[in-house]
Amino acid sequence: MRLRLRFLTAFMLLGATTAAWADTLPLDYFFKPARYSNVQLSPDGTHLAAIAPFEDHRNIAVIDLATFESRFVTQVTDNEVTGFNWANDDRLLFYMDADGNESFGIFAVNKDGSKARVLAEPTVGRSFRFTSVLDLLEDDPEYILVTNNKRLAAYPDVY
Repeated sequence: MRLRLRFLTAFMLLGATTAAWADTLPLDYFFKPARYSNVQLSPDGTHLAAIAPFEDHRNIAVIDLATFESRFVTQVTDNEVTGFNWANDDRLLFYMDADGNESFGIFAVNKDGSKARVLAEPTVGRSFRFTSVLDLLEDDPEYILVTNNKRLAAYPDVY
């Protein structure tokens, strides 16, 4: 009987605490994007990268796990980085669209923020077009294989 009473009391206290906490959180709190996302360890295990906010826009931050120094390797303020992958121990590939039309381009940057480069421009103002990474070609780190549906929307070509 005492165990039931303790359980009931604990349950009621938990319910009261949860109800009070729910009253303090606005509804939009539950629908905002995650502060940090897509956390990935570099292939050699020395760096950690994640999508994080920089001036209210999603960018890539990299942390050196030996020194715990962090830096934003992208500092885009007119768009959002939507995803990224490690291409090798030193280079990241990341994805953005140009005008919110979900036609993503591929960009590259070193883990120290240097040598930023556009690999595939996102299309602007057209129907849905995409470029996506097909293979990182581990035996040939200077190149990657991508697919792109610029020529025919329904049938992407390999480049």
